[in-house]
Amino acid sequence: MNSVPITLIVVLEDTNKREIKDRDEIYRQVESSVNQINWVFPFSLHKECGIHIAELRDLTAQEYLNSYPLDLNSISYAKRYKNYHDKP
Repeated sequence: MNSVPITLIVVLEDTNKREIKDRDEIYRQVESSVNQINWVFPFSLHKECGIHIAELRDLTAQEYLNSYPLDLNSISYAKRYKNYHDKP
Protein backbone atom coordinates (compact mmCIF):
# COMPACT_ATOMS: atom_id res chain seq x y z
CA MET A 1 0.00 0.00 0.00
CA ASN A 2 1.27 3.46 -0.87
CA SER A 3 1.65 6.33 1.54
CA VAL A 4 -0.85 9.18 1.49
CA PRO A 5 1.12 12.42 1.90
CA ILE A 6 -0.79 15.25 3.55
CA THR A 7 -0.21 18.97 3.07
CA LEU A 8 -1.75 21.23 5.70
CA ILE A 9 -2.84 24.57 4.25
CA VAL A 10 -3.01 27.19 6.99
CA VAL A 11 -5.09 30.11 5.73
CA LEU A 12 -4.31 33.33 7.55
CA GLU A 13 -6.33 36.47 8.01
CA ASP A 14 -5.01 39.51 6.17
CA THR A 15 -1.86 40.90 7.82
CA ASN A 16 -3.66 43.92 9.30
CA LYS A 17 -6.18 41.61 11.03
CA ARG A 18 -3.68 39.14 12.52
CA GLU A 19 -2.35 39.15 16.05
CA ILE A 20 0.97 37.68 14.84
CA LYS A 21 2.22 39.39 11.68
CA ASP A 22 5.42 37.41 11.06
CA ARG A 23 4.70 34.38 8.86
CA ASP A 24 7.92 32.69 9.97
CA GLU A 25 6.76 32.85 13.58
CA ILE A 26 3.35 31.49 12.60
CA TYR A 27 5.08 28.68 10.69
CA ARG A 28 7.21 27.79 13.73
CA GLN A 29 4.15 27.64 15.97
CA VAL A 30 2.17 25.53 13.49
CA GLU A 31 5.16 23.26 12.88
CA SER A 32 5.53 22.72 16.62
CA SER A 33 1.92 21.51 16.82
CA VAL A 34 2.13 19.44 13.64
CA ASN A 35 5.26 17.69 14.93
CA GLN A 36 3.15 16.33 17.78
CA ILE A 37 0.82 14.48 15.41
CA ASN A 38 1.21 10.73 15.55
CA TRP A 39 0.72 9.91 11.88
CA VAL A 40 -0.84 6.52 11.23
CA PHE A 41 -0.04 4.67 8.03
CA PRO A 42 -0.87 5.28 5.26
CA PHE A 43 -1.00 8.98 6.18
CA SER A 44 2.13 11.09 6.59
CA LEU A 45 3.14 14.71 6.37
CA HIS A 46 4.27 15.55 2.84
CA LYS A 47 8.10 15.69 2.87
CA GLU A 48 8.49 18.73 0.60
CA CYS A 49 5.40 20.82 1.32
CA GLY A 50 3.77 19.51 4.48
CA ILE A 51 2.81 22.91 5.84
CA HIS A 52 1.67 25.71 3.53
CA ILE A 53 1.13 29.09 5.20
CA ALA A 54 -0.87 31.52 3.07
CA GLU A 55 -3.47 34.22 3.01
CA LEU A 56 -6.52 33.32 0.98
CA ARG A 57 -5.43 35.62 -1.85
CA ASP A 58 -2.12 33.67 -2.08
CA LEU A 59 -3.83 30.39 -2.93
CA THR A 60 -4.52 29.39 -6.49
CA ALA A 61 -8.02 28.30 -7.39
CA GLN A 62 -6.65 24.80 -7.92
CA GLU A 63 -5.09 24.67 -4.44
CA TYR A 64 -8.31 25.88 -2.89
CA LEU A 65 -10.60 23.54 -4.83
CA ASN A 66 -8.34 20.51 -4.31
CA SER A 67 -8.08 21.02 -0.57
CA TYR A 68 -10.29 19.36 2.01
CA PRO A 69 -11.21 21.99 4.59
CA LEU A 70 -11.27 20.76 8.17
CA ASP A 71 -13.93 22.31 10.33
CA LEU A 72 -12.08 22.48 13.63
CA ASN A 73 -15.25 23.32 15.50
CA SER A 74 -16.89 20.12 14.28
CA ILE A 75 -13.80 18.09 15.15
CA SER A 76 -13.80 19.58 18.66
CA TYR A 77 -17.51 18.90 18.99
CA ALA A 78 -17.08 15.30 17.88
CA LYS A 79 -14.33 14.78 20.45
CA ARG A 80 -16.46 16.28 23.25
CA TYR A 81 -19.44 14.16 22.13
CA LYS A 82 -17.34 10.99 22.09
CA ASN A 83 -15.81 11.74 25.51
CA TYR A 84 -19.25 12.49 26.98
CA HIS A 85 -20.74 9.27 25.67
CA ASP A 86 -17.75 7.10 26.57
CA LYS A 87 -18.04 7.89 30.27
CA PRO A 88 -19.30 4.95 32.36
